[in-house]
Amino acid sequence: MSAKKYNKLTIIEDTGKRTNSGNAVYKCQCDCGNTCETTLAKLRSGHTKSCGCLIKDTAAKKFKKYIGMHKNRLTLISDTGKRTKAGQRIVLCQCDCGNTCEVVFTKFNNGNTKSCGCLLIEKRKGEHEAERHVKAVKALREKKILSDGTNVAAIASNKLRSNNKSGVTGVLFDESRQRWKAQIEFQGKKIYLGRFINKEDAVRARIEAEEKYFKPVIEKNKR
Repeated sequence: MSAKKYNKLTIIEDTGKRTNSGNAVYKCQCDCGNTCETTLAKLRSGHTKSCGCLIKDTAAKKFKKYIGMHKNRLTLISDTGKRTKAGQRIVLCQCDCGNTCEVVFTKFNNGNTKSCGCLLIEKRKGEHEAERHVKAVKALREKKILSDGTNVAAIASNKLRSNNKSGVTGVLFDESRQRWKAQIEFQGKKIYLGRFINKEDAVRARIEAEEKYFKPVIEKNKR
């Protein structure tokens, strides 16, 4: 029986062992160099074709199609050769942020792992910033600095910006149209008030807008 070959396995010798059903167990030499033990029935049926390397080779060939695949923030670079205790493949990935990381392949493939960890850090940072913003707005409201989404101190101030050339906040000269433009910013929105030939008309439009938008807020917070 020795030297008979089936697929990648060549029978070396009868081990003298028997299965529960009485089948002889043979020691075989695989083409890869390893040895293994199996029964003649499994060799003849093709149930056992190698020491196990054939399955690994087939899996490796199938895995090649995933190299270079990009999911979420990760691009799969290579198989690390490492395995989890459960036998899961561990792969090396490049994150969009520039870092590399090792990820369990199934978690990369099903999207459970989306980044090297930077995504979670950004999320936590965003939540922290949002929390800080809420606290800051609350503090401003308590001090009556912020009311109805408006900075009361800013609208009550007559201080001009350093780049203001008209002498009036919200009034500027449009060189391209040769007109005076008036505008006002209220509750985070810039409101266009119109273009005028005369500066005085632009100033008047600005004053009227301040009466309409700013005055009620200022008066409310004087109480």
